[in-house]
Amino acid sequence: YWGILHTERGDYLDYFMPHLGLGMFRRTEKPRSFLDRCEIPLSKNLQFYDIERDELFRFHKLKIKKEFDKQNLPIFKIKAKSRIGQHGEGEISLILRSYSRAYWRFEQKYLKLFSSILYYNEYPVVLEDFEFNWKFEDGSSHRLRREDLGYVTGNSEHAWGKLL
Repeated sequence: YWGILHTERGDYLDYFMPHLGLGMFRRTEKPRSFLDRCEIPLSKNLQFYDIERDELFRFHKLKIKKEFDKQNLPIFKIKAKSRIGQHGEGEISLILRSYSRAYWRFEQKYLKLFSSILYYNEYPVVLEDFEFNWKFEDGSSHRLRREDLGYVTGNSEHAWGKLL
């Protein structure tokens, strides 16, 4: 999973969670599969740059839940928490609703007998919900909601299959 958002204020948010799972064995472009489970994250990162504070907030405890709407397009529900560090600690949650899909199919053939396939999916998204809370070491806090960000544009991506 990968995604990026930009706000009209100048903030940005990106997340990255490469993973292994049963989805490696998928061989179809359909957005849903019973193989979309048992995902083992290789990395969990989300960062949010707040233009007002001119500060980058990093989160390493990332969870991504994927649901689907009536058009079979994903809704990404993302939550992350920071590690306790010298700048404090915080949490962030957002809901990204996709409204379209583009995908690419990559195939590698071996000895004309075997092949591996990777589907790379791109989803333009709307930020439906956003909540950011940070507590600094000095006891002060910083909070942002969806309405604080103004216009937001973004993209989420998800791949399955494998290339060898």
